[in-house]
Amino acid sequence: MAVRETLFAEVILPLGISGTLTFRVPAAWNDLVVTGQRVVVRLRDRKLFTGIVARLHNQAPSGYEAKYIEDLLDEHPVVLPVHLEFWDWMASYYCAGIGEVMTAALPPALKLTSETKVAIEEGADLLGAEIGDRERMLLEVLASKGSMSIGDLQKVMGYTGLQRTLNALVKKGVVYTAETLRERFKPKTADFVTLGSCADSQEKLQAVF
Repeated sequence: MAVRETLFAEVILPLGISGTLTFRVPAAWNDLVVTGQRVVVRLRDRKLFTGIVARLHNQAPSGYEAKYIEDLLDEHPVVLPVHLEFWDWMASYYCAGIGEVMTAALPPALKLTSETKVAIEEGADLLGAEIGDRERMLLEVLASKGSMSIGDLQKVMGYTGLQRTLNALVKKGVVYTAETLRERFKPKTADFVTLGSCADSQEKLQAVF
């Protein structure tokens, strides 16, 4: 059986850094990943990011161990080599990070943002654990609404220091947090009103009046 070569990807991330970060491509995706694709990667703080593959190569990074790409979002490139070259020129000309240029250049429909969801651990001992008043209030909200984003949870709870409460519950094994990706783009819609079939002619409209 032939051994597959180890493939690495230079990924442009929406961060204010000078260049790209190197990630390892899972061997099963060696024939699928191409430059210009959107990929999902996870950084040290466990936050998910959507980036663009700028280059593929076989050289492992020096100074850190490359994490694996977690997902491929496209079958085909959404950015062409000419675009990547233009982004490099813009980053150099304006003394900006390539990720900042990417963020400005990509249309909203191609951008995904990371969102932290909070939920109660399945089988958690809610009675046996030592739980404070604020922690109990938070658990009651999660029990009634299910998994919630930290932002939505903050709006419902309405007090500062929510993160400390969450951290305490995570340490007790009562709740867990998970990163998900969501689309920021929402198409604009407009509402229209039209006459029904009972008034779609002058005669019918006259009868209605």
